[in-house]
Amino acid sequence: MDVLLGTAGKSITDVVKAKVHNNSIGEEGTREWTENLLADLNLQFTAAKNNFISGVDPVNENELGTLLSASGLTIRYAVETLIVKEYVEQFQEIFVQILQVPHWSKAYLGLKMVALRGCTRLLESFEVVNVGLTEIVLPWTLDVLKQCQQDELTTQLLFRTVCEFLNVLLQIQPTLATSILIKHFPVIVELHTSYVKFSTNHLQDITEWITLIYVVLDNILSPLPSARQLMSYSREASKPTSINFTAAVPVNTWQLLVSALKDLPMNSSVATVMPSLYKLAFQECPQNIAQNTFNAFLEYILS
Repeated sequence: MDVLLGTAGKSITDVVKAKVHNNSIGEEGTREWTENLLADLNLQFTAAKNNFISGVDPVNENELGTLLSASGLTIRYAVETLIVKEYVEQFQEIFVQILQVPHWSKAYLGLKMVALRGCTRLLESFEVVNVGLTEIVLPWTLDVLKQCQQDELTTQLLFRTVCEFLNVLLQIQPTLATSILIKHFPVIVELHTSYVKFSTNHLQDITEWITLIYVVLDNILSPLPSARQLMSYSREASKPTSINFTAAVPVNTWQLLVSALKDLPMNSSVATVMPSLYKLAFQECPQNIAQNTFNAFLEYILS
């Protein structure tokens, strides 16, 4: 079986939509496509297993990558979701095994990227699988961010995809926000202040992680006091409960981040997250650091 036979040169998104994204396809057509797709995916995955052990790039990298992409798109676009839902565990098993391959060449990074996108589609479409998926993939994303610190190719292929996964995960499990802030945010801050900010190649990556931190902080922080409240504000009496953020991100690192963010162009979405960063500094940092954060925000929007 070659479910993608004759589709060379065509958009894989268009191919998948033609198979599952139309009410006229029905349950039978959706089931036939999904089963054939899984059969081909399993075949190519099995063919690549020896390479997964040795670390040699799989000779069927393109075929496997295309089928992984088609799988994620099928999950995303299927009209007959109850039919596809019957197969989500099979898709998830292959996605996760791809992520756990202990090799980081360009070929494997590409496969991990489409597998992680597949995991994201599973979370978006079938929240019922999120608990098991989260337990496996969330720690993996932290390992990837640490790998990004050592390898720019990993950053190029996986950083934004990791942020997309975490963004969707937080919509489903907002209680994870504090954990992600304490564990993931320090690594992202280090990554941003070390070299991402110096490259024009990473603007979309920066936009994605800024969206992530906005969602994280929106789930954690209470609203800022009004201007009237600030006039009579007693910091010690009114300070919200600390989450011990400065233990994870020292004050000097925080100041480096704020300085780096205010130098980004306006189309990087920094303006949307600066108020949340100020709220975080207001709650967690010494008063002068919170004031510096506010000043940076003001300077940014007035520039």
